[in-house]
Amino acid sequence: MSKLITKIILTVLMIPISNSLGALLGYLFSTNTIYFRPQNNSTWIIMLGKYIFVVAYWVLLWRTSIRWTARRVRLTMVIFTAILLIGALGFWVFRAFPIQAVRFAAYTLDQMIPITWLLATTLIWRETDVERIDRLSQSGTDVISCPTCGYSMNGLETARCPECGAQFTIDALVKAQHSHEQEELSQA
Repeated sequence: MSKLITKIILTVLMIPISNSLGALLGYLFSTNTIYFRPQNNSTWIIMLGKYIFVVAYWVLLWRTSIRWTARRVRLTMVIFTAILLIGALGFWVFRAFPIQAVRFAAYTLDQMIPITWLLATTLIWRETDVERIDRLSQSGTDVISCPTCGYSMNGLETARCPECGAQFTIDALVKAQHSHEQEELSQA
């Protein structure tokens, strides 16, 4: 099994694992097995434990696949701080309002925070067109991309883009690649 397939499977399993961790922590904090009791902020510890697990799991899983720029590091830290603050707000709402509907909303917020982390970091860590072209050119292959949408057309047997459906002649593709290279050189 390739590394990418393994990472994708581990990614799919992350949310069920984090919820299982939350259930395990909930069980431990609700029994007499450890010091904390439910009235002693165990809900906060359970929620914080889940958030830290998801962040650590995600970063450790994908850290080698990301080109870490100063902007990506800064935005990742902003998102991390934001989810902790939103989690603290959810915990405060959960503790301050014993109304069942409000507690359900706080619980839903607790479930959405890890998903928000995943979505936000996926967008922040997404490879840019320049990074993709650089990565492909370092692999020793010519970069052939769709002039319409930028989709990599390397390895395709036809000149039709599977992403946007645009169809080209070989001449049009070659001409578009040369004009794209000239545009990049003029921007550098």
